[in-house]
Amino acid sequence: MVLLVAACLFTLIVSAQVSERFKEQLNAINAIKNDSIRFDSLYHFGRFVSDDDIPSAILIGKDLVREGELHNNDRAIANGNYLLGICYQFLPDFPQALKHYLVALRLQKQLNNVNFEIGTCLDIANVYEETGDLELQKQFILQAKKISDEHLNDPTLGRKRLMIFNNLGTISKKEGKYDSAIVFYNEVITGARRAGNLSLLIAGLGNQAIVYKTTKNFNAALKDYNDAIALIDTNATDFESQFQLAAILDNLGNLYYEKGDYKQAERSLLKSIELNKKVNVIDIYRDSYETLRKVYIAIKRYPEALDYYDRWVTVKDTILNKQKSQQIKELQTRYDTETKDKQITTQETQIAYNRKINFFLVLVSVLLLVIGALAFISQRRTAALNKEISHRKREVEQLNDVKDRIFSVISHDMKTPVNSLIAFTQILEGGNISTEKMTKYAAALKTTLGYTAGLMENLLNWARTQMQGYKPVMETFNISGTVQQAINLIKQDADSKQVSINTLIEGETLVFADTNMTALLLRNLLSNALKYTPNGGTISLSANTAEGKVNLSIEDTGVGMEASQVNAFNSAAYAQLLESKPGTNQEKGTGLGLMLCKNFASLMQGSIVLESEPGKGSKFIVTLLMP
Repeated sequence: MVLLVAACLFTLIVSAQVSERFKEQLNAINAIKNDSIRFDSLYHFGRFVSDDDIPSAILIGKDLVREGELHNNDRAIANGNYLLGICYQFLPDFPQALKHYLVALRLQKQLNNVNFEIGTCLDIANVYEETGDLELQKQFILQAKKISDEHLNDPTLGRKRLMIFNNLGTISKKEGKYDSAIVFYNEVITGARRAGNLSLLIAGLGNQAIVYKTTKNFNAALKDYNDAIALIDTNATDFESQFQLAAILDNLGNLYYEKGDYKQAERSLLKSIELNKKVNVIDIYRDSYETLRKVYIAIKRYPEALDYYDRWVTVKDTILNKQKSQQIKELQTRYDTETKDKQITTQETQIAYNRKINFFLVLVSVLLLVIGALAFISQRRTAALNKEISHRKREVEQLNDVKDRIFSVISHDMKTPVNSLIAFTQILEGGNISTEKMTKYAAALKTTLGYTAGLMENLLNWARTQMQGYKPVMETFNISGTVQQAINLIKQDADSKQVSINTLIEGETLVFADTNMTALLLRNLLSNALKYTPNGGTISLSANTAEGKVNLSIEDTGVGMEASQVNAFNSAAYAQLLESKPGTNQEKGTGLGLMLCKNFASLMQGSIVLESEPGKGSKFIVTLLMP
């Protein structure tokens, strides 16, 4: 009875954490009385959600695993773990993905779910392909083939067999075993033609053509590409047909280029580009532009070559920007997932506690003499748990505030350098610009990009500190060298503001800390001091030892800080971004650097104290351990 109550509570927790737009469907599924139907519906709903909301899909997967364990339903446990494997592969968190895929594979084998078992082997192979482990990728593809060979009379496995041969062909191609690759792709082509699977047939012909092209068998490659084109309805308007035709024409153009038939190459590539306008696959644009550039160089049509080179550069930059955006999106998804996991962990603690209370209440009905003692213990534990829940709630709220602030800064500040770079590129393309103006614009662009690079470095370092298990590498080193390196990095900017930097740290001053964290901490504090110190000002550094610790002081003659900012920074609960004001020369900032310094000092068992008054400069005292 207690277990059933706990399971119901966990289901309610999941329903509360899943995105609002999916709650109605999830509640409807949880209301289904038949366990098998409910578990299958929950799995398919999780697959649907995973296309759009990974954190919510992870919660559904965990709920499905717990429900399956509670009802001893191996099918539900297998499906839940497979769903979690898909989600973590997308994040990407490959160790977690492999962990859940392997659990799903083991249970599917016990359930004799052959189709699912083969599919999971291929998914695991895909994970190892993404991690670059060719041997393990090959091992799981061969495992899938072995299972398929044991069920040759199963007609439902036809498509899976073709996928296995296609994967084996790809492995052989990577290993340079081109004859084996041709054999496997022939299996795909023959099987797909027999089964009427047009998509796999076209893929097999295209892959085989690539192998023939690699081995310089251009005629065979040309035949395969033409056969593939003949299978595609050129009048079709669906995405898959137009994409396949654009991709094949791109590869065909490359083949003609390598053969030296530049006229046919140009014709195929231009057709590919025209078709790609309907599906807008950026990788096809990139490859087509690059090959066309080579074609026009070969036939000495240099203006066209330059034009397609410019297009290629633009597309390449677009791909790079998309990759960066994807990295930020993955960071956001990871953060959301971890936040929801923390919330569920807190609530699971409450469930576990309530389970204990239920157990104690059963004993109370029999042992009246211990009611007082149990009530006293219950009250104390409840108070401690409520305190812990409140503390964690505040931490989550602070993390959300910081996250919202950071992404607000990114959404605003990342636009400026990108727009500046685009504008500068357009000016260069125009060509009508004097050397003086070009130097002026380049200097301004350098400043903007320098600020953005600093912002991204601080952001990535902050993200690392938020990851579970992140620890500093403590070692003994001389702080003097680290201080001098930090000074050298800002020396040019200090000279431009005529700010003198005086260091009184001499000889060997040893500390026990993380070298990289200390260096980044010093860079941020020195940059902050320089930003708020007016022209002709001074920055001073000194160090002393006391009570087994090193106190490093960084003092400036800048504009100082308000008492409220000083008190907020020195607070033990400081975990927020201070409002950043422009520097004395209108230098920009985000406040992330000071928060990062505070986090790093704490991770190294040290501290930072701020002393400052408006108009009287600021003094940061960094305390580090001695060896």
